[in-house]
Amino acid sequence: TLVLWRGDEEFPPSGSIMFDATISDYLSAEDITVLCQTIAWKLVKSLK
Repeated sequence: TLVLWRGDEEFPPSGSIMFDATISDYLSAEDITVLCQTIAWKLVKSLK
């Protein structure tokens, strides 16, 4: 799940990538990191 906050005068924009608690049963920590990086880069590219 991607959770994105636009931000306002009080809070800056931010975002989170959330996974089910069992993700570590299927992917290693390194694989999870690569997955998050891939998702983030695709999101950035889609916003340009």
